[in-house]
Amino acid sequence: MAYISFQFFVHTFMVMHLLFKADGIGLRRELGLWAGGIRWMFGRGGVFWSMRRHYLAYYRPSFDPWQDGDLTEYRRWRSIYERSDDALSAARAVIWPDRAVAADVAPAATAA
Repeated sequence: MAYISFQFFVHTFMVMHLLFKADGIGLRRELGLWAGGIRWMFGRGGVFWSMRRHYLAYYRPSFDPWQDGDLTEYRRWRSIYERSDDALSAARAVIWPDRAVAADVAPAATAA
């Protein structure tokens, strides 16, 4: 897991550098964008800040994903999926509950 996590960031940074270069962004501006991006990803309130407890729990010898964490979202997804028989619609309904449409959560039509 640590290796994959490291490689994810290495490859992300490599691709972003190439994209900045292709867009003609100079080194000074690129460094500023990196600083803001790193704060956005790792800073207090950032993307990974909220997941840090779950990520670090994975390294505990006693880690069991079915005993750790909150399975409320999974149970909600599973309930919607069982009614609709559509995994993507169930995911949309869980991720964006305010955007869910009746077709996303309605029972699946059965073929006659």
